[in-house]
Amino acid sequence: MAKFTAGVDLNIRLPNGEELIGAAGTTHRFSDALVDEFVRDVVPHIPGGITWINQDETSAIGGGASVSVAAETTFSIATSAGTAASFSRGDHTHGSPTLSAAVSVSAETTYGISSSVGTATTVYALGDHTHGSPVAISPATAVSGQTSYGAATAVGSSALYARQDHTHGTPADPVTSGAGFTVPSGTLAISATSSTMTIGSDVNLYRSAADVLATDDTFKAPKFAYGIQSGVITVSLVSQSVNTATVTFATAFPAAPQVVCTGENVTSSGLVAKIDPGSISSTGFRASVTHVANTSLTANVPVHWIAVYSD
Repeated sequence: MAKFTAGVDLNIRLPNGEELIGAAGTTHRFSDALVDEFVRDVVPHIPGGITWINQDETSAIGGGASVSVAAETTFSIATSAGTAASFSRGDHTHGSPTLSAAVSVSAETTYGISSSVGTATTVYALGDHTHGSPVAISPATAVSGQTSYGAATAVGSSALYARQDHTHGTPADPVTSGAGFTVPSGTLAISATSSTMTIGSDVNLYRSAADVLATDDTFKAPKFAYGIQSGVITVSLVSQSVNTATVTFATAFPAAPQVVCTGENVTSSGLVAKIDPGSISSTGFRASVTHVANTSLTANVPVHWIAVYSD
């Protein structure tokens, strides 16, 4: 390590990054490898030149070379700048933590093991280590049959797995042509050969012709929930020439139906009336009675109406 002093203040940065900064008389140090370049390129520009110091480097550092080091043979040692006045030799070492290979592993040979970060800090896992795995699951060699009605549900307890193409079977087809099957209200027999269906012991439906369903018994059709509705409403004229009354359908139609109105005794009291349905909607309409002479009178007019809806 080259050392010198100068009679002036210095603030110099050398090519290798070393800095020579200090007031006049300060002892400056820099690498021996830069001495020739320093003498050639820097010294000529320092007023008064420099004074070299020829003495052993160790004498300039307080305690000389250190005879011990701070051990770093364990993990997680905190950093420290140190306070010793002695210097470290170039070939010193601090040691390093001991790290050995693990001699056991956590077994994973059963299902449902929870994950774990682990706590071992002084051993490492070998690159080819294994934890093992659960014993392979075998396929089932039988299934629970479901070939009858009323089978109860069950979660099951088998440790075997079901193959993708397994089946549980199904109950036998209860419908046999001509044989019939039991229903809560009796027997329903269907014959493919005679194109008949017998319900109970005395009611039958059959195909009498193409696209014709017939019966020799009495057939009762249910009342339509909607389709046709009818009624009568009285429209009163009280010293009026026109008036209306609102009709609300008992069951709303899917959309506005066709409505036809007619009146009773429209010629009584000198009334000659025109009767019209108006404001027709899916839920009702307004029946209108108009005296065609356009004069006021008093009369009660029963209006019969029928509403028909079809898709």
